[in-house]
Amino acid sequence: MVTSRLARRESTSPRIRFPGLPPSLYPRLYYDPGRGASGQLILTGQRTETLTGSGYLLLNMLEDSKRRKLKPLQIH
Repeated sequence: MVTSRLARRESTSPRIRFPGLPPSLYPRLYYDPGRGASGQLILTGQRTETLTGSGYLLLNMLEDSKRRKLKPLQIH
């Protein structure tokens, strides 16, 4: 269950997003109330292609600094 005032439900799906997150985290982190008995927080990895070079990966893991930014969301 999401009890945060910072959460917004997507208009096209049941997913709940958190607009106050940094741009590198916002598209990859959401709450899906349809997964499991009481919903599940999802963090996906993402591969980003660049015009020069081979691109980079955003792993489905959180650094301590980004984890601290999630604490105020109070996701249960």
